[in-house]
Order: sequence, then structure tokens, then C-alpha cells
Amino acid sequence: MELFTKRQGLSQVAKDHSHSLFIQAMTGIGQTLAAMDMHKGGRPVKETTNTVLVSVSKATLAEIGIDAKTSAMAQQLAALPSEQLAKVEDGTLAMAAALREVRNAQPKEVITPPTGEYSVILADPPWRYDFAATDSRQIENQYPSMENADICAIGKTMPFAKNSVLYLWATAPKLLEALAVIEAWGFKYVTNCVWDKEIIGMGYWFRGQHELLLVATKGTFSPPAEAARVSSVIRSRRSAHSAKPAAVYELIEAAYPEQPKLEMFCRMARTGWIAWGNQVKEA
Repeated sequence: MELFTKRQGLSQVAKDHSHSLFIQAMTGIGQTLAAMDMHKGGRPVKETTNTVLVSVSKATLAEIGIDAKTSAMAQQLAALPSEQLAKVEDGTLAMAAALREVRNAQPKEVITPPTGEYSVILADPPWRYDFAATDSRQIENQYPSMENADICAIGKTMPFAKNSVLYLWATAPKLLEALAVIEAWGFKYVTNCVWDKEIIGMGYWFRGQHELLLVATKGTFSPPAEAARVSSVIRSRRSAHSAKPAAVYELIEAAYPEQPKLEMFCRMARTGWIAWGNQVKEA
């Protein structure tokens, strides 16, 4: 309806009314989806009832005729406080801006920096995106994301050595943000390698199959010895959400076996590394 009013050159009143109806409809869809016991993907869930094993059938988005992007947007709208939702409905506040307002109003968790001094740093920041490509891989369902300004600020409290190297993970859409983080943390970009995940994912311009591992240095820091230099393309099949290939840890360990190593935004601790993050699990 909103698109129709624009194409027909109808009055602003008609455009505003169609926009309001669209937001109301999307909010209703979001409320309904949030109340439903939806299928999360994978094999059918099995539950035991009176010692009898039964398969539980749950609806998928495809079965109810809603695509993943619509589902994500609808549920984000439905979760907005009434004040922000009213502004989105009357057109005085964009949806993305409303979501940012809600996130910024939430208290930020403070994590104590690690002790010591580290010359080798591996970081996988929780980049924030306005919209998720699919419900099953929606970022906020996996871990709390961060605004880029907050990621940049973290570097001021980290115990980076005077002479050090930073390996920074970045997705293709977040390349500029990653370069800003490198600068804010006091490093200088030097090169990058590509992780080929071997599985095609989602995307708008290209269906993503890779991530970038940017390399930056601080002060004076030598590259790996010639024997430890590997291909700029790392081929390793993608596994769990946000999990990175073991080959990356191995190449860093081979290049700098004696250097103290810090993994920032770590989710699974690794022997020989200091793990820093709010979701660290023991290996």
C-alpha cells in the first residue's frame, strides 16, 4: 500500500496512513511470531511423554508464508517500547533509530581488563548490524553486540605491549569499522588474509562465504619467519556460529611461540592464551 501511494502520486496524508497501517501489521506479525513455538532448524525435537518418545512438530517460517527478513523486522518492531513504536508508526522516528535508542538506554556491562602485557592480540569484535539476515542466525540471539564507538574505546584500557601485532576479524560489510578500530587501538594496518568458509551464507550484494582477518602492528614488530608464513587464503568449513578455524590459532602460535597472547571477545578459552570477554567458556 505504501509503495502504491508513492507510485500513484497520492497525497502525503494517504502515504502517512499507509505507512501507519504497515507498521501496525508488522507489529502484529511480530507479536504473533514471538508467542509461537517456532521451529529452530535442524532435526525434529523429540520429547518423552509417559515413557513414549514422540516427535514434536513446530512451524517453520516457510510453512506460514513469511520470509526470514520480514520475521526479524516484525519481531524487532513488536519488542519496541510503546513510546518508540508510536513514533515509528507516525513517521517521526525511523525504525533503525528507535532500535538504537533502546540499545543505548541499556546499561553497558563493564569488563575488567586482563592483567599483564601482551604482544600478540587476536580479536573478534561483536559487530552490530541494523538487521539480521535470518532469524536462525540473528546476531543478538547469539551474543550481545556492540556499537563501534564502544569497541574503539575498549582499546584504551587493554594492556597492549609497546611493540605488538593485532589480528582482527572483520566481515566484509564491517571493513571500514574494523579499520577505525585498528586506528583507535593505536595500531597501523599492514595486510589481511581471507577465511574461505566453504559454505555460502546470506547477503544482499553477494552471498557471504568469507571473512577477513586484518593484521596491524604497533611500534616495531617483525612479521613471521619465512618458514611460518602461510597462504593468504585459509580454507576451513564453517562450524558453529562465530566459531573461528583452529588453523588461525595454529598459524599465530607457530609464528610467535614465545610471545604472550591475548584473545579479546573470546568465547572458548584456548591453552596458552589469555581469554578476555563476557562469555568465556573453558576449553
